Amino acid sequence: MNLGTNEALMLFIGGPIGMLLAGVLLKAACDLCSVEPPPHLVRCLVIAIVLIAIGAPLGYGAHLLGKSLGPSENIAALVAVLLFLPVFAVISTLIFVPSLRVRPLKGVKIWLVQTLINAVVGAVVVMLVIGGWTTVDSIRRLF
Repeated sequence: MNLGTNEALMLFIGGPIGMLLAGVLLKAACDLCSVEPPPHLVRCLVIAIVLIAIGAPLGYGAHLLGKSLGPSENIAALVAVLLFLPVFAVISTLIFVPSLRVRPLKGVKIWLVQTLINAVVGAVVVMLVIGGWTTVDSIRRLF
């Protein structure tokens, strides 16, 4: 893979920001699920980094498997998501139970709340990018 300047800049700036955001969102999910005692932000950051380190290769593998099984890109993406989500839910729950000192059912609840929060935050970020892109493009057309 050949990274250009823009891609490298986005990787080196966006990677740490994404990891910090993942830790904060995990802390929010723990607060919403009433985890007692509430985990410290550093613990949530470490758990989030471990989940990212496990989830990235797992997602890539599911993507490759989906491409080999699905006849089209849409079906391949659907197969990849359907393979990835249950496996990652189990892995996340197995990590949450000892590290947050919760029962398995509460670990599943934390995973579900965290996944929903991540989806909402991701959708808002995408809308902000599209809005910024549209605004910049429209300003460029004025001149």
